[in-house]
Amino acid sequence: MKPFRNLIILALIPLLAACNYNTIRMNSEIDKPAGEKITFMFFEDVRTQNYQSTYSLFSNDFWKVTSKDKVGNIFKTSKNKLGALKDMSLDKWETRVVVGSNPSAPAPR
Repeated sequence: MKPFRNLIILALIPLLAACNYNTIRMNSEIDKPAGEKITFMFFEDVRTQNYQSTYSLFSNDFWKVTSKDKVGNIFKTSKNKLGALKDMSLDKWETRVVVGSNPSAPAPR
């Protein structure tokens, strides 16, 4: 019986080591002030055409698939076609916080 128990334990070790233990918190009121602050920082930089300051608000994964030139062009094209940003208000907000052993792991939506 003891060898069988040891075999089960040895089989479970790689399985447990490969698991990601993450928890996801969606749209929690405690996250709203931080979300509003980041949103305000972003739109204030866009309003003042300080586009490079917005770059630090994007994740490293975003920059792996998008160039800074492309983002800058999007900002400039938006301003040229739509005009300058005049007002900022947040009609709807959503937050998603992932905490755990590997918070960068993709989580189900």
